[in-house]
Formats: sequence, structure tokens, C-alpha cells
Amino acid sequence: MDSIPPGAGKSSFDLIDSKRLFSEMGIKKGNILVDLGCGIGNYSVAASEYVGSDGKVYAVDLWKPGIEALKQALIAKRIKTITPIIANVGKDLPLRKDSVDLCLMATVFHDLLRTGVHEGALAETGRVLRSSGQLVIVEFKKREGPPGPPMHIRISRQDLAETLDKNGFHQTATREIGPYHYVSLFTCKDGMGDP
Repeated sequence: MDSIPPGAGKSSFDLIDSKRLFSEMGIKKGNILVDLGCGIGNYSVAASEYVGSDGKVYAVDLWKPGIEALKQALIAKRIKTITPIIANVGKDLPLRKDSVDLCLMATVFHDLLRTGVHEGALAETGRVLRSSGQLVIVEFKKREGPPGPPMHIRISRQDLAETLDKNGFHQTATREIGPYHYVSLFTCKDGMGDP
């Protein structure tokens, strides 16, 4: 399927406080991270510096031009710890069960929710996350823009927490990471992830 996902080609990375984001995530050397809806991979490239040579970043998106651009950037920057993957994040992720420390959804969850694939994406996230793993969701604050999507598409912190709770995740924290964005952190509830 060659359809263009909503929001394809747009990146919020330059609008956030990335140091604060990665600090809140608790990302560290050796971590395995999956960046769902990675676009051209700005978050993935930044995360690769934190996980180091012993870690791994899987950059996943359905948008082929974004993945191709990321592949070219990885060659130019000689980054070997990022694996770009073309896949639908709302269906089967080509990753093993209980294999990921961190799952990042950076300004994509509102689109997953709008297109009705959020439950599949969350089920797959729960499958690939280790029991000690964490789901990290970056979203635009629920207020009029620009920048960002129209107000009716944005999701508030409370609505996000309620949606995730219904889909097997417990919120552990939510913080501002700049003037336009917040990050919410979640862990899998019992019965998801490894035993």
C-alpha cells in the first residue's frame, strides 16, 4: 500500500526541547528503541547518540520517501545503529516479542487515533515492549496553533491517558518539553510485555 500517512513529511523535532525529552525518557547506552511513525528519522538519529554503539534504534514508518531519506542520511552520517523499516505501525511490527526497552511515538498518536489504527499500534507496542519497557508519547498541547495540527485533531494529556488506560497502559508521568509539546510516559499493565 503506497498511501501517504497523515502528517507525512512534517517533523516536530526542531520545536521540542530534545535534551529534556531524552532526560524524561531515561534513555541510556545499550537501550533498544523503536521510533514508530519516524518520518525522516530526526528523533531516531538523535536517539542513536544516546543508545550508543551497544544500543539499537528501529525507525518504522509506512511512508517510503521518509524511510528512503533516512537511509541516505544514515549513509552520509555513517550511523550503523539505526535500522529503517517500512511497515504499518497499526499492524504487525517486524520485531520480536519483549525485545524493546523504549517505544517512541513523536507527534503521531493523534493521527493513529484519527485514522482508527491506534488500538493495533498499542497492541503491537505492548507485544514488543519488555515488562520494564516504556512507551513515550510526544504530542502537541491541546490549544490553537500554529504550529501543529488543527485543534480538533489534537489530544489532551487527560484524553491521552484515558485512551492508553483502556488499551493496557498505565501513565507514569507527563511533562512539558517546550512551548508547544508535552511528553507522557507509560508502562504496560499486567498481562502485556514479558512475564
